[in-house]
Amino acid sequence: MKVTDYVVQENDSNEFCKETLHRRAFKVNMRLFKSSAVYRQIIFDIAKCLENHLKMQFEDYTERGVSGASLGLPFNMIAYKIGNNVKLMINPRLVKKSKEMIETKSNCSDLKLAEPIAVVRHKLIDVEFYDLKGLKAVEKNIGREQGGFTIQHEVDHNLGIMITDRHKEMKEKK
Repeated sequence: MKVTDYVVQENDSNEFCKETLHRRAFKVNMRLFKSSAVYRQIIFDIAKCLENHLKMQFEDYTERGVSGASLGLPFNMIAYKIGNNVKLMINPRLVKKSKEMIETKSNCSDLKLAEPIAVVRHKLIDVEFYDLKGLKAVEKNIGREQGGFTIQHEVDHNLGIMITDRHKEMKEKK
């Protein structure tokens, strides 16, 4: 039998509870990250966990991104794939969002909705974050093809916002 995330979820009914998914993740303390080898190693271990999760092969879906919140890890970290490359962001923060929005259909591996639901995403974003060297970076004008929608989704997770919340907001605005 091939292992699927559905099998894992069926065997642990508490794995994805809304209470956990609606919690805001803790910011990584960058002062401690730079000064404490023990703390830094914890963050490196979480980064490796995020990366390994993205590399897992499930027969029922392909993961494009993952947040600390999605895996029950308390820190504001995300990882996402662009092609075969994994990009990691510590304390990502959307610093600029285009006014232009795009409606898209989306699902979430944490919720396993029966069908993708409509959500709106900013066409372009600028995101500020720290890398694994502890250096602050800003990436600008990130669109869908560069992972912009995935970044928005994963940042939402770490803020305690689910796609069902975004779907509800969108329906209320119409």
